[in-house]
Amino acid sequence: RVTTRTENGWTAIIVEGRGPRLRLDPQVAGGLKGEPAPSGPAGKWVQAFYVHNQVREAGGVAACEQTEEKVSFTAALPATL
Repeated sequence: RVTTRTENGWTAIIVEGRGPRLRLDPQVAGGLKGEPAPSGPAGKWVQAFYVHNQVREAGGVAACEQTEEKVSFTAALPATL
């Protein structure tokens, strides 16, 4: 599910997946958080890190969260873009 929300001068884009077997790869989570590249192949990390950098350069923040039944990604950007 993809939703958007605008409040207090910010627009948030939220991508959410639900299911008992859904998992967020550690490389993807690290890239979205802006963590350094892992040693070895980093194909999953680099795409997520690119998203993190694009959001940050636009003045926003990117975050991800995982629970047993849900994985979500949020990009919050200034609404004036």
